[in-house]
Amino acid sequence: VFGITSAAIGTVMAALYVNFYYYHVGANRPSTFYVFFELCVLFFYLRSFDRDVSASRNRFCAGAAAVCAMCFRQTAFSAAAAIVVHQCYLLISRRQGGAQFVKTLAACIAGGIAALLVVVALLASTSDLRWAWHGVVASNLGYVTQSGQSHVLPTEVFHWDDHVKVLGLPAVLAIAAVVHAMAMGIYGGKSKNTIAKLGGPKSVFVLLVAWVPIAGYLALIGPHRAHHYYGIALAPLVMLATSGVWLLMRRDDEARAPRYYVILAVLWFVYMAIPVGKLQAQCTLRAHFQRFDDRYVDRWDTTIEAINTYTKPTDRLFCLRYLPVVCWETNRPQAHRYLLETLIDQWREQSQPYIDEVIRDLEASPPKAIVASGSDIKEMENPRVPITYRDLSEWLHSNYTLVSKPAKSGVWIRND
Repeated sequence: VFGITSAAIGTVMAALYVNFYYYHVGANRPSTFYVFFELCVLFFYLRSFDRDVSASRNRFCAGAAAVCAMCFRQTAFSAAAAIVVHQCYLLISRRQGGAQFVKTLAACIAGGIAALLVVVALLASTSDLRWAWHGVVASNLGYVTQSGQSHVLPTEVFHWDDHVKVLGLPAVLAIAAVVHAMAMGIYGGKSKNTIAKLGGPKSVFVLLVAWVPIAGYLALIGPHRAHHYYGIALAPLVMLATSGVWLLMRRDDEARAPRYYVILAVLWFVYMAIPVGKLQAQCTLRAHFQRFDDRYVDRWDTTIEAINTYTKPTDRLFCLRYLPVVCWETNRPQAHRYLLETLIDQWREQSQPYIDEVIRDLEASPPKAIVASGSDIKEMENPRVPITYRDLSEWLHSNYTLVSKPAKSGVWIRND
């Protein structure tokens, strides 16, 4: 849309900024997938305006991709919301009629419903739908009701200092593109000199201007104010910055060589990107080499050794804390779908019903091994948040024995 040169520069910016370690997009986490699907939403939606392809089919795919994004994170609907805003803009500006407006949204909604039905069918065939509903819908609604956590209206302002050292370049380019469009709207200008008067780029520009603040809002209402929540806004921000690059790189009809200010701006791009690239490389190398340094990585060797020694591969295991290394290395069936630590960290006092459920299930069907360190036992007896573990500590001491070898493993074996 913005030309090959601008697209190439935008791709380089995306590789650097979207994958920056702050935001976890390149870390094979939920943000990795919902960013991908939100980009698919934009791809299919913009492709639907191409007269050489089926508009309805592409809008159908855009709706399906939007639902897929929300399956990975339920607040990942910024691209879909931006499409609605864009359609309203086209309707109000009389660039399309009401019938086309309804037809476009109907195709997107149909695609979303189809994708949702496929997801439901897959969940029904592989797991309990009741738990699927809880995991996808009910648990996320719990964030909205928590005091001091997620709210419909953000309780904290955007902490610019946390992000400007990383996103300074795309942010400046994006803001400049918006200010330019506003200035040209106020003072007017020829169509070849303003993004606001061009057909293709204008539509994309309006879509991106809607997308960025919607994504930023969804990041602001996150329950833990984590950096990686802003991953949802990185793709539209870089794309909006690419429109700024397009404005800068355009040549006048009579100009054959780049203007001085273009060369200066490109050099400034490089200058601003070097510290970010250097920081990303340093963090990547540090993470790579620390994998082999026990001073930085909790390997849980004694815990893994105790579990492998005292249990069989078919014996069930329960960890009070989030211990992915232990679960991965021991490869034992998990005794429960919930981890008490993650429940409490996420929902605090509202996690009490789920804590009660975990305790009931453990007492009704005790697993062969439970991983609970000394600090976990102290947490049971004196919780740091207003919850109660009932008699879990007493039950654990009565029905399990802490293994002595290897020492300090934190592994309790059932008294059979």
